[in-house]
Amino acid sequence: MSIWINDSKIERNILNALVNVEDDTSRFLEDYGSHEVPLTGSFIIILKYQLEPLKREIEEWAAKEFKGNAIVNLDYEDIASKGLEKDYGADFGFHLIINIDDHLYSERGLLVQAKNPRFKSDDSEQLWEINRPQLSVLMCRSPFSVYFLYGLNKTDVKIRVIPASYVKNILNKTGKKSISPKNIKSFSRKFSNFFLYDFIGNWWGDTDESVLNIVRGTDDLVKVRHIFRIEISVKKEEKDNKN
Repeated sequence: MSIWINDSKIERNILNALVNVEDDTSRFLEDYGSHEVPLTGSFIIILKYQLEPLKREIEEWAAKEFKGNAIVNLDYEDIASKGLEKDYGADFGFHLIINIDDHLYSERGLLVQAKNPRFKSDDSEQLWEINRPQLSVLMCRSPFSVYFLYGLNKTDVKIRVIPASYVKNILNKTGKKSISPKNIKSFSRKFSNFFLYDFIGNWWGDTDESVLNIVRGTDDLVKVRHIFRIEISVKKEEKDNKN
């Protein structure tokens, strides 16, 4: 799938880093249990750790491709640790800013609810329990909102991404309070593919100002537990107009 980063090596390196995020997060889940709050915080730290080494490579490519001064920023803010709110609008608020002079400007926000697996009594199948009121609020805030479904490393799930609207449809169809790998197979994507080709690729995410204010951290009423911001900017070099 083609995205605005039209360099196969850059795409491959980002994808590999995101696959590592899937592996490391699923191993963390197996090693330290299924408490969502610490796993959610660890996921963001792992994501930044894997993407940080690629900043220079992306900057060098962007400077050459778009003929300007390129800067890549990765910012992470742990809102939950500040104790600003007891109830959060989502676990994650991802904020993407692409600002390339004379080529592309885009700002998108993505609200994400993360879910750890639960198991049937015989431990044969992973299940993700969905809080219906939470789902409704998430969908009202943004039609682009998604769920991150964490899975064990030994399974083929690891981290799957599914739109909140699809989760609602599955629950309505099955009449259950949880969803299973069989339910999501046709409606979800691997986190690595989604985050690169859909989100960073600038195909998926909300441009509505209300959502942008949430992921900017400027909404005083609606907070997310963690904000992760990716900003890619290229400024054209000013020409000397002196005679």
